[in-house]
Amino acid sequence: MTEYEVDVSKARQGFADMVNFAAYGGGRVLIARRNKVLCAIVSLQDLARLRELPPAPSPEDEMAAFEEISRKAMEENIRRGRERQQAEADGAG
Repeated sequence: MTEYEVDVSKARQGFADMVNFAAYGGGRVLIARRNKVLCAIVSLQDLARLRELPPAPSPEDEMAAFEEISRKAMEENIRRGRERQQAEADGAG
């Protein structure tokens, strides 16, 4: 897959060529301003593949997942600590 980056001012001048490059050549054109990529021109095949991907999780969903993992880890640490204390008490008695 060929990919190249072009500044937005040059993109205006060669838009038709970039569209043809993506549509018929299967390449990707990254359009940038001040060396920061803003968007891309991609083929319909690339777009179809992107649409098949699952949506990115929302920040709220990511936070909820993090909190759940943290809660489980804390519960596991507490359980292990209690087991150690019990084992020590059983060994001392």
